[in-house]
Amino acid sequence: MSINKNENRYAFADGLRGLAALWVVFYHLFHGDHVNQLSQFLGKTISTIVFEYGNLGVPIFFVLSGFVMAVTTNNKHIGMPQFKNFFLRRLVRISPPYYFSIAITLILLAVKIHYVDHAGVFPSPSNIAAHFLYLQGFLNYKQINVVYWTLCYEIQFYLFFGFIMFLASKFEDNSRQQFSILISSTLIGLIWLFWSSDENHNLIYLYSQEHLLFINYWYAFSAGALVGWLISKKNSFEIYAVLFCLSILVISAYKQDIFALTSAITSISLYFALKKNKMGTWLSFKWLQTLGLISYSLYLIHNSVTGISARLVRKFFDIGILTDLIVLTFTIVSCLLLSYLMYLIIEKPVIKLSQKIKY
Repeated sequence: MSINKNENRYAFADGLRGLAALWVVFYHLFHGDHVNQLSQFLGKTISTIVFEYGNLGVPIFFVLSGFVMAVTTNNKHIGMPQFKNFFLRRLVRISPPYYFSIAITLILLAVKIHYVDHAGVFPSPSNIAAHFLYLQGFLNYKQINVVYWTLCYEIQFYLFFGFIMFLASKFEDNSRQQFSILISSTLIGLIWLFWSSDENHNLIYLYSQEHLLFINYWYAFSAGALVGWLISKKNSFEIYAVLFCLSILVISAYKQDIFALTSAITSISLYFALKKNKMGTWLSFKWLQTLGLISYSLYLIHNSVTGISARLVRKFFDIGILTDLIVLTFTIVSCLLLSYLMYLIIEKPVIKLSQKIKY
């Protein structure tokens, strides 16, 4: 499967990432009770789609993460040194912005406890240390910022994905043995999606949910990876990739799992973009590409910014739809501006640094 080789090669993926990040911002605006009047005015259907379902930006992130990891490792031999560098490169790419956002969150939390909520509790040193090691979920600590749980999954995804690439690289490209490794390793996620349920109080499932183990959403990451692998794999592999994504669609409908449904729709959309050679043109609007560029920073800091922005606006305006609109506008603009600054100051240098680590 071929695609245009230009600088906007993955514009569709970047555009999706930007929309997903913005959707998550809308979600936290709603669940932070910052746009109640506006939500009621819009009506249940529109409000649900625009605000309440904004958390579905997360499965979009997971699928895109798998896609990007597959694309960046296509046609590469991953031995142990490459595996180590692959994981180190991912750590260097995501950790500094994450650590910076933790520092900002802790500072704002300290200010809130001192001036607003005297009953608030500052995270313990062990909790903070666990966050820095991406172990807060596994160690069952409360999230310092509600968005951080996804980073626990991302780190585990990278580790398992790197291990799969290490095993697959022991065999010739497009060989039966290599396909067997890729298929069996991704099939684990699909089986888990179908089998896992808390209805029967399954202890393994409950444990994995409580401790944020990667297997819960491995199917979403795998769906993206399978589409990404199609760029370099034989057409015979395409059959499995398509069946995998369609299986998620069927299982999600059967289980009424909207998270899985979003994963399926995202992966199928990526597939069609590749198939139709539209990865460089769909969602290639400049503003949307810029949004995709700052999406990681936006995701990390928006939840801290929304609360401050909303409280600041409400100091000067009475409750009402107009006030909610002002809150929405002021919050989005604030989040975008701060995210762009964070991208320039923190992310951009980090990206250049991570690219120096070859694998």
